[in-house]
Amino acid sequence: MTPCPSPEAIAEAMADPDAASADILEHLAGCPRCRSLLDGPETHLNWTLLASPEVDQQDQPKAWFLNRLKTAVRYTVTAPPGLENGPSVAGYEVETEIARGGMGVVYRARDIALGRLVAIKVLRSDLLTNPKQHTRFFGEAKALASLQHPNVVQLFQAGEAAGQPYLVMEYVAGGTLRHAMRSGPWEPMAAAQLVRSLAEAVAAVHQIGVIHRDLKPGNVLLSNALRTPHSALQPKVADFGLARFLDSAERPTQTGEVFGTPEFMAPEQARGDQHAIGPETDVWALGVILYELLSGRAPFSGETSYDTLELVKLTPALPLELVRPGIPPDIAAVCMKCLQKLPYRRYRTAAALRDDLDSFLAGRPVSALPRSWIGRLTLAIQRHPWVAVQWSSVAVVLLGLLSVIGWQWSRAHSASTRSTAEVAKLREQRESTLRELYAARITLAARAVSENRLADAEQSLTACVPVAGDPDVRGWEWYYLSNRLRGPARIDLKLADTDRHGFDDVKLVPNKETFTADQSRRVVIDPAGRLAVYDHEGRMLLQLPAVPGRIIGVRFSKDGRWLAARTEEDAVIVFDGAPQ
Repeated sequence: MTPCPSPEAIAEAMADPDAASADILEHLAGCPRCRSLLDGPETHLNWTLLASPEVDQQDQPKAWFLNRLKTAVRYTVTAPPGLENGPSVAGYEVETEIARGGMGVVYRARDIALGRLVAIKVLRSDLLTNPKQHTRFFGEAKALASLQHPNVVQLFQAGEAAGQPYLVMEYVAGGTLRHAMRSGPWEPMAAAQLVRSLAEAVAAVHQIGVIHRDLKPGNVLLSNALRTPHSALQPKVADFGLARFLDSAERPTQTGEVFGTPEFMAPEQARGDQHAIGPETDVWALGVILYELLSGRAPFSGETSYDTLELVKLTPALPLELVRPGIPPDIAAVCMKCLQKLPYRRYRTAAALRDDLDSFLAGRPVSALPRSWIGRLTLAIQRHPWVAVQWSSVAVVLLGLLSVIGWQWSRAHSASTRSTAEVAKLREQRESTLRELYAARITLAARAVSENRLADAEQSLTACVPVAGDPDVRGWEWYYLSNRLRGPARIDLKLADTDRHGFDDVKLVPNKETFTADQSRRVVIDPAGRLAVYDHEGRMLLQLPAVPGRIIGVRFSKDGRWLAARTEEDAVIVFDGAPQ
């Protein structure tokens, strides 16, 4: 292990882990002595809210620790006294510091004249000489002053005291949404109700021409105690420090600059494309919050900020149905529509998201998951069976209408001028979606096999079996993983013995890749000498287990069943992908 870093280097890593060097972070992840310093009373990280008491932290993988470090810094709600002197604002008595972030420090104070508690936010002392930070700080005041909404923190006063800018705002005592999410996934109705309230507030913000650009659980305050049931929590949107007026001539953020919290940035925000940022950017962040409420995990989270931004820009979110089986398809569809990479495919406004969440909460179909009129009728009968009893005659009428509509549709279809190319394009898009879903399920199955969760692996593999009318997108990797459920699915040989064991058609010479006979799968030897299976679109489906020695050649047998890999030591490892 590398030598322990200096206390100053550890302090810098605590202040901003995203900017810390990889060497220091890796050392902190593996050194119990240095990690113990992070829990000391002299630090301002609130580990109490984040540590998992039933798990030994030293046994956790590096990624878990780094995420914990980032979260502790990002969502700290307490800090030791004396880090900065409290502001001196006429008419208010400062009591204690309650939060600090990248731009400001927030104190709880008492309004001397009215006797009420307020929150006073001041610009951090190290940013007082930065004109751009002044602009952003008072931009937050401008945004808050333009709006009165029950789900937005209210601004009472703004100004400067002794050269220090300050905002006097409503004091919200219930903590942040981040703290309320510690207990794991929420019930779908409670999650939908809370995000519906946020969408209502964000819609009001958009109406005055403001884009928040930093919506996240840490910037959502709760006006009631954390012991309140999830369904009764009242959220308030806070921290408009990165907000932008769409019609403003001032442009504090230049194209190419990236601001915000990586896990909650929209792709256009992650690219620094300021011209593309609009209401859909905030809709994306609301979708990320809803995803985490429903699944208990963020849809995009890498070991570093760079990794997370790359995931946001390039990788689709794993479908909620795979992360949390049994989740209602309507709310899953609403959430995944918010997380479309292209802004025009999301809800165009927060108000549209609010309306769809209202439909879900009321038991009506949502626009994100369109249904035929038959589907709507079936849903209504299931939810209100007495209607079916009182109006059974309606079924006869509907059947008649169905026959007429079917006949009309048949005529229209036969007379349609839709070209064969358009039909083929639609079919190709559908098959592409099936292939993406298949790749996600294969990834889950491979992970489950590696962790010896064979029942979970079998469930994921079973989900890959095509239903009637769907193409079969399974490949060699599916049959290999199926065989792994029943044994090692592997034979180790010497190169000289391959003929004697019936593999005379596998004559390996050094190469870097091989293809199945139908060209649907490509197996590549990566720089580390391991094998990875890709589909014809370049999507990695499976990484095979490591073998002794470095692989220098790989080839499929002629019948497509065996994948043989030759090592530098002239050993041959044969993987079994035989159909069952």
